[in-house]
Amino acid sequence: MLTDLEVQNYRSLQHVVVPKLGRVNLIVGKNNSGKSTVLESLRVLAKNGNPALLDELIIEHDEYFSSQTEGGAALMDEDQGLFALRNLFHGRNLPDAGTGSIYIGTTDKSEYVRVDHRLFTYETVEVKDEQGETMVIRRRKIHENGGGLFPEPLLQHALVVSSSRTERTQLIDLSSREEFRRRPATYDAERDTAISYVPTQFITPDRLAQLWDTIALTDAEATVTKALMVIEPAVQGLAFVRRASTRSQYQYRVRRTTSERSPIIKLSGVRTPLPLNSMGDGMSRVLQIVMSAFASRNGYFLIDEFENGLHYSIQQQVWELIFRLAEELNSQVFATTHSWDCIKAFRDAAKASSESGVLFRLGRSVKKDDHHRLIATIFDEEALWKITQADIEVR
Repeated sequence: MLTDLEVQNYRSLQHVVVPKLGRVNLIVGKNNSGKSTVLESLRVLAKNGNPALLDELIIEHDEYFSSQTEGGAALMDEDQGLFALRNLFHGRNLPDAGTGSIYIGTTDKSEYVRVDHRLFTYETVEVKDEQGETMVIRRRKIHENGGGLFPEPLLQHALVVSSSRTERTQLIDLSSREEFRRRPATYDAERDTAISYVPTQFITPDRLAQLWDTIALTDAEATVTKALMVIEPAVQGLAFVRRASTRSQYQYRVRRTTSERSPIIKLSGVRTPLPLNSMGDGMSRVLQIVMSAFASRNGYFLIDEFENGLHYSIQQQVWELIFRLAEELNSQVFATTHSWDCIKAFRDAAKASSESGVLFRLGRSVKKDDHHRLIATIFDEEALWKITQADIEVR
């Protein structure tokens, strides 16, 4: 479990240090203050900077684009090269080679991911094979301090990803998308930390079905049912069934994607099962949260905008469930919110739990010498209780 967190030069987070973390952590702040970016940085840390994840994050933000236009409109172009990865760096520009590295990890450097911009050239060397035959191979030579005296046309740009958990570094050649897409196939995922992420939008039914399959016929089923009873006390059971038709005209027109399996629930007093989606957004949100929690065992559980779809009157019960699952699963929770009701519910659940709860606020520094950079302000359970009792704004 992380006891603190330091993030440098990752997107909007120029240098943020969170000196104290708990088992369950709630992040607050204004729009564009970096709350979701903290969650994203934890995804990078858990996956040890996996190039495939970096590519996925760029795609999620629609950051592959071309400067060329057609009819006055910018064109999306994923094959224009990999320089869109510059968006991962603070200021959205690749820093000079050897400077401005992305760092995500603990303050003591015991656990971290680092992404560096480097220049390299190709060189040819002679090596001997197992039979003693000499052969010539072409390999990259990384230049730690820039390109030196090499002419510009010979220099190539790359990102070098290193991690405290892996001995091998990953090199992302920014001039070759084909190679970039091939390299993740050799990535060693065994050293990754388990992570489960609940985004602001709803998870697809197929993904929920996959999560259900991992807990089916275990004690976790009862936990899911009890969680749904927070919304509807008449819930008796849950199942996922295959759709009769995956080519629904309604789905094509509205959702534009189809799902093979859908959740249904059994209510006491109702003879036939009902589609869970017919029970409202709150039911779907609770289901996503509780089932995603089980996928975070011994790792991180991330929830973006916790309060989405949840009425304020049930948020404390959901938080109490999260505190309990975090302890049982040995996972560490990070969630974001804009809601004052959510903060109060978090406070009450933290006070009732034996596990530590920490709230931290991201905001711009008022110090001129900090250049208004984002900083984190910590509120542990005792401080949070006093502040919320006095109705002092912490969002």
